[in-house]
Amino acid sequence: MTPSALPRTRLEIHFLWLVRLRWIAVAGQWITILFTEYWLKLNLPVTLLIAIGLFSALSNLLIVTLSKIIPLDSLTKWTLFLDVLLLTTLLYFSGGPMNPFSALYLVHIVLALIILSELWAWIISCTSLICFGSLFFHYHSIPKLHHHHDMGVHLLGMWVALGVTSIIIVYFVRHILKSVTILEADLESNREQTRRRDKILSLGTFATGAAHELSTPLSTIALIAKELEIKLKNESSRIKADIQAIQKETSRCKTILFNLSAYSGQQQGEALTKITLEKLTQDIIAPYQSDLLADLPTNLLVHIPSDQKHLELTTPLEAVRMCLRNIVQNALDVSDKVVINAKIDNGRVIFEVSDQGPGISDAIIEHLGEPFVTTKKSEKGMGLGLYVTYAILDQIDGKLTYKTNSQGSVFTIDIPVNFIQS
Repeated sequence: MTPSALPRTRLEIHFLWLVRLRWIAVAGQWITILFTEYWLKLNLPVTLLIAIGLFSALSNLLIVTLSKIIPLDSLTKWTLFLDVLLLTTLLYFSGGPMNPFSALYLVHIVLALIILSELWAWIISCTSLICFGSLFFHYHSIPKLHHHHDMGVHLLGMWVALGVTSIIIVYFVRHILKSVTILEADLESNREQTRRRDKILSLGTFATGAAHELSTPLSTIALIAKELEIKLKNESSRIKADIQAIQKETSRCKTILFNLSAYSGQQQGEALTKITLEKLTQDIIAPYQSDLLADLPTNLLVHIPSDQKHLELTTPLEAVRMCLRNIVQNALDVSDKVVINAKIDNGRVIFEVSDQGPGISDAIIEHLGEPFVTTKKSEKGMGLGLYVTYAILDQIDGKLTYKTNSQGSVFTIDIPVNFIQS
C-alpha cells in the first residue's frame, strides 16, 4: 500500500499514519541536529546522526515497497520495533539518557498500544525500557547536556522534548482514531445498505410468488365485478357502490402486490431515460388525477422554476417515479393539501414534498426506513413505502431527508441527474 492510497481497513490506516510519522520524524531529526550543532554548539557527531536519519528515510521507502507483498500487520509490528532501535542509536550518539529527547520512547509505546495487539504493545514497551536502561551504562557523552555544565540548555531541551512528544502523541493518535472511526462508520453504512438490499430482495421474491398465485383470482374478481357493474347499472346506488368498492379493493390488492415485488433489485440495471423536469413531475402526480383514485384529495400543487421546466434530465425513470409516488402517497394520506417543489441544483434534482399533517413522532423517526413501520391505520398501508424508497435511493446515490415546520412535514428527495437544455 502506498501512502497516497485510500485506506480501506484498520490495518491500512495504522500503516499509513505510521509511514507519515516516520517521514516527519526524519525531517525533525535533521532539523534538530543542525539546530543544536550550529546554534547551541553542542559538538554532536553530525555526519553520523545525519546518516542514521538517512537510514530511517531509506527504510521508510523500503517498508512502503514491502507493504505490497508482506502482511501489514507483521510489517507494522517490526517497523515500530525498528524505530525503537533507531531512536536508541540516535540517543547513544547524542548524550544517552542526558538527551531530553529520550521522552520520544513514549511515542512508540503509545502507538504500540493503539495500533498493535496487547502482546506487541508489551514487547515494544519492554524493548523501550531495556534500550533506555542500557544507555545508563554506555553512551557517547555530550558535555553540554549534563546538568552541572549548563542547566539552562538541559531545561530548554526538556521543555522542547515534552512539547514535541505531546504534539506527536495528541496529533497522530487523534487522527488515527478519527480515521478508524470514519472507516467503521462507512463500513456500517455499507453493511446496512447490504442488509436492506437483502431484505428487499427476499421480500420481492416472496411477493413475486404471491403475485403469481393471486393474479388469476384477482383478475377473475375484477372481471366479474366489471360484468356485474354493466348488468346492474340500473340497480340501486347501494348495489353500485358495493360493486365499486369490490373493484377498488381488488385494484388495491394488485397495487400492494406490485409494490412488494417491484424493485427487488431490478432497478440496478434500469436504463437511463431522458425526460423534462415538468414531464417527470406530471408523471408522478398522474395516478392521483385518474378516475380510479378520484376519492383522494385533489389539492396537489406543483411548483417548478420557470427556467427549469424544460430541462431534459437523464435519470432512472421508474426508480424516481417509485420513490416520489411513495412519498406523495404518504403525504396525501395525512393531509388535504400537498405541495411538491421540484428544482435542479448542482447536477441533482431535488423534490420537496410538503404536507399539513400532524408530523412524525420522534419514536417513529428513529425507525424510518425499516420495513412495516407506519403511522397509518392498517387499511391505509403496510409501512413499506419508505422502506422501498430508501432501498431504491441507496442504489442510485440518492438521499431522503425529513424535517418538520410550523405547517407540517417536509420530505426531500435528492437524486443525481445529467441534464441538458431541451
